[in-house]
Amino acid sequence: MSKQVMAVMAGALTALAGTAAASPMSEYVLFVSGSLMNSSNLYGSAFVGGSVNGGEYVAQTAHANPNKNGLVVGGAISGNVKVMNGWNLVHTPGVPVSQQIKQEVTAHGGQVIEQAGLATLATQMSQELISTSAALASMVSNSTFQKSGNVGTFYATPTLIGGQMVAVFNIADTELNGLSNVRLQRNGADSIIVNIADVENDGVSFNGANFNTSDGWAGYNSADATGAYVLFNLSGVASVTVQRGLYASVLAPEAAMAVQSSIDGAVAAATMNLSAQIHGAGYKGYLPSTVVPTPLAGTVGLAGLGVLAARRRR
Repeated sequence: MSKQVMAVMAGALTALAGTAAASPMSEYVLFVSGSLMNSSNLYGSAFVGGSVNGGEYVAQTAHANPNKNGLVVGGAISGNVKVMNGWNLVHTPGVPVSQQIKQEVTAHGGQVIEQAGLATLATQMSQELISTSAALASMVSNSTFQKSGNVGTFYATPTLIGGQMVAVFNIADTELNGLSNVRLQRNGADSIIVNIADVENDGVSFNGANFNTSDGWAGYNSADATGAYVLFNLSGVASVTVQRGLYASVLAPEAAMAVQSSIDGAVAAATMNLSAQIHGAGYKGYLPSTVVPTPLAGTVGLAGLGVLAARRRR
């Protein structure tokens, strides 16, 4: 990696110290540090540190990276990848991109951009998300989850943390077993943090209740708003399966994740097999103040860091 790239990365780390808004989960709807297999649609922008196979990336104004990057990929690109709506495909120099994929991007008004250092950046971003997840998991619960038969209710009793009214739940994944309905009583909380522990070390599966507004998982005025301010944190969890709908963001930075039912919220994982849609506007709720490296250059990450030379190919 060039000294110029390293200097920009170091500067970004210094400039963003303590800035929660710099989290990959606020800038990207999907962050995967490793590989992504995608046979569905992502309504939002994605950063993938490893390889990408397939998928449609339908970035929208309310759901996308501020620099109009629909898909950022550190590794190989294969399959029928489509970046839609005039958003950009950013990839590592020297990685082949088929003419079909490039034509698909440019036909919709987007650009194909080469950017060095993406895989290294993804590793740093992943490490910071792992630290953030661990910090969230160490928070003391101030709210209560109660289970009555097949109904689970989250009673928020938020307290002021970092300028927000934050409700924190600490539950075991086994407490979700047997649920067919979940409810949320927000009670004035700005952010909802649900720490879920994998107590049997067999992975976490969302396969019972739907966490959506039609079933009582309410308190915000839309699915996007719910996903932007409710966070399921799965610190140290090795595998996650989503088989029921979730209106929530999911932070599982060390997990192999299989998404088989739609998620309305931002998602972070180590690897992902995506066969259902993800929609979201990015996570906007509380996160502990940590140093998160911003993506390189104005073309990939937050503006104002200075643009490195990037070769655009059509």
